[in-house]
Amino acid sequence: MHDVLLNLDHNNEILSELYSFDDVEKVVGKKMNNLFPQNEPWIIKPSTGVTYDGSLGVCGFEWPSPTMKFTPEAIHSCISFLKNLKKEHIYVDETCGFHVHLAYPNITEQDAIWIVCNLAMDTEFQKEIIALETNDYYFDFVGYYANPDYLDYIRYAINDGDFAKLSSMLDNTKYRLLRIHPQGTLEWRGPRDFISYDNTIKPFFTKLYQFVTWISHVMNKKTIGDYTKENFLSMINPSVKFGKPSMNMIHTMEKLWNNPRLIQKMGNMTYQSILKLADSIVPVDGMNYSGYSIFYKAVSDCVIKHNLTIPPKFLAHTLCRQNLARDYKCDIIRHLHQPIPIKEMQKICKLMNLEAWQISSLLFICMESYSIDDIIQIIKDIDFIDYKTIIKDVAFYWRNAYRGVPIPPKISVALMNKYNLTSAQLEELF
Repeated sequence: MHDVLLNLDHNNEILSELYSFDDVEKVVGKKMNNLFPQNEPWIIKPSTGVTYDGSLGVCGFEWPSPTMKFTPEAIHSCISFLKNLKKEHIYVDETCGFHVHLAYPNITEQDAIWIVCNLAMDTEFQKEIIALETNDYYFDFVGYYANPDYLDYIRYAINDGDFAKLSSMLDNTKYRLLRIHPQGTLEWRGPRDFISYDNTIKPFFTKLYQFVTWISHVMNKKTIGDYTKENFLSMINPSVKFGKPSMNMIHTMEKLWNNPRLIQKMGNMTYQSILKLADSIVPVDGMNYSGYSIFYKAVSDCVIKHNLTIPPKFLAHTLCRQNLARDYKCDIIRHLHQPIPIKEMQKICKLMNLEAWQISSLLFICMESYSIDDIIQIIKDIDFIDYKTIIKDVAFYWRNAYRGVPIPPKISVALMNKYNLTSAQLEELF
């Protein structure tokens, strides 16, 4: 077993009196490290302690366990640790992710692809890892943060012999039931909300043992569908790659952590480079932080604290990041004083779960620099089922936020085009 990761957010009882990450580090980090063995022979690498997770709020954090060998002693220690959390008044709910990282020495990208593709084909075993059922409880592990739908599409592509489509789906996409993690592990993201209940922890580790046994069996298989393992893997050209950030990237992120204003000089970075760094774990000041947390710190510091302009790519990436708490997106948008290029605005509108006030704010900021066609395209990219409600919400927010400023004709034209409305119908909704 590689890492067992716990994401505990401020819904914990113990966090109710903590006001900063420093408090979390001193109180929770110390407790958790003391509860888990650190110097046993089955430990490969000790825990790095709690790390900051900005997506969970000001006290958000993640605690990675030591990297362990999959042995009875390690499992016993994990079970004891999770049971003892409750004694220390550390609780979790359905918002807390419990991630298990699985790997073995010299695991390769092709090994990970082979395992995921076999899981896609084994619909019966999928049922074993999408839920935990005991005599008293049923926990559904499938949800937004652990989506299994991609397994169906992978199975369809294998059965159809569509290796181009199959290759395109084999990447490091985060919110999947079993994710191929860029750090070289398979991350089982499903489990959550079970460790605070009685008589659920041991059944979970029984299920984990079944998963590890299944992986061992799969690695000994020689065929999948109508293909031999060798031929199957030779026809795949995936985008998934294992690897760690280079020393140059680490040094860049260290500088950015210490001086957030440097982000103003990073506008020449490609989206691919930004995403690669955002998903990396970067050691900064003796702690491990996600690249995303460092980017968010820089963006929020420049925009909210100092009213500075930042490269649009970083702004778009930060606002599109799905695990960024809503309140933090609100703060960034409220403090924006820079126009957003149409390309980045379209990306934001396609990927963000926008609310009425966010649409109004962003359009108000950028109104002068956009053509009617631009605004029509932006609104077309925003998919609302109940358009009448969203139009009323936009109108209500606009009137309250920008008193005395009429809703611009550009927006009216865009809404009429989007929803095939007459000016009279739109006026009625306004």
